[in-house]
Amino acid sequence: MIQKSYDLYGIDCESLDIARTLIEALLNIVMMAHESGFRCGEYYRLYDVGQEHFILQNNYDDFEGEWTEESFSKYPNLFYVNETNRSSDLKAVLLKDKRVALLKHEEL
Repeated sequence: MIQKSYDLYGIDCESLDIARTLIEALLNIVMMAHESGFRCGEYYRLYDVGQEHFILQNNYDDFEGEWTEESFSKYPNLFYVNETNRSSDLKAVLLKDKRVALLKHEEL
């Protein structure tokens, strides 16, 4: 059975829209806007659970007054790469930009 990876990246950009433009350009994808209190309000995603999917969201929830990933509060934006079997390839592309940092990597 092929293991799936779950990666978390920090994106050091001034806004979620700038982070979205960066991620879309690096990965040659188009993410769709969504709204969820669980995801700190407006966020972007591509694909759904059960397959490789991406989620880009703010790290700080203004409404709740708390961090999603407090230990990574240096990064205002978080990019989740979930259920992927091409973690290494995506990492190589994403880390070409100095505003992107790999924060966590987990294989299940």
